[in-house]
Amino acid sequence: MDSALTFATALVNICAARGRHWLVTAFVTVVVTTSTTLIAIIIYMIYVGLTNSAWGKHRAMKEAHVAQ
Repeated sequence: MDSALTFATALVNICAARGRHWLVTAFVTVVVTTSTTLIAIIIYMIYVGLTNSAWGKHRAMKEAHVAQ
């Protein structure tokens, strides 16, 4: 969330204050915050997928045990 806000702030500063002229530091800030946000989203999606998979297996084992 923080990196998304930093990204938005950088874009507003570039468009308003600099007349759409990208400074090197602004470009680096946008690249770093974008990549950090994408990496965080990917890690979160992997975590949710693994967690759901583990809970599904746990639930199936529990139901099989109860059925016996």
